[in-house]
Amino acid sequence: MTKKYCKTSAMNKEQPEIEVCFGPECGDKGSPALAKELEALGYTIVMGDCRSQCANAPLVLVANQGVVTSTCAKVLAKIKAVQEVE
Repeated sequence: MTKKYCKTSAMNKEQPEIEVCFGPECGDKGSPALAKELEALGYTIVMGDCRSQCANAPLVLVANQGVVTSTCAKVLAKIKAVQEVE
């Protein structure tokens, strides 16, 4: 997992940028485990900072598009949707 220090709008059809929030609420709601699960599937994960979406935790951004109350299945569906647009 890498720590993101500057915001970029990376859009890669093969693998869009996947940012997992590691803020307090998202962390409590399982974002570290979700990040590990996605990494185990071969995705590169960027550790994100709090986006003030605590009510929607855990938050994942796929190509800067939010996935709220994220699960692995929801994130994979968003990745597929982003890839189909390209």
